[in-house]
Amino acid sequence: MIHKVHQQQHGFTLLEVLAAFLIAVFSLILVFSIWNGAILRTALTERQELALALAQSLIDEQRTLRIATAGTTMGTTSGLEWSVTRQEYGPPSSVPGIEWRPMRIDVEVTWTALTGAQTLALSSIVLVMNI
Repeated sequence: MIHKVHQQQHGFTLLEVLAAFLIAVFSLILVFSIWNGAILRTALTERQELALALAQSLIDEQRTLRIATAGTTMGTTSGLEWSVTRQEYGPPSSVPGIEWRPMRIDVEVTWTALTGAQTLALSSIVLVMNI
């Protein structure tokens, strides 16, 4: 009598290894794309916060002047381009003894991000002395 001995195979087939490899590759691609997106959003948010702080600072600066004339001032700070426009907002006070008039202050901050040109604009009304 001839006995056939069947040997059991241990390990994975080539198809199983290939499937596991593809799953690992797609998982890594997904993780890196999420990570990259988070880094880009963080950079964009930091730039927006810097632009907002600059715009608020420029408006506060105009408030402290108290004597201002209509016009536009421009400049660049930390890679952010900005402009401050002052314009008459209404007639001077007609109350005797009050020498103030309202002025509109428009601040625009512009910068370039990976998504293109970005602009932040703020406006405020301030009281300035009549000159």
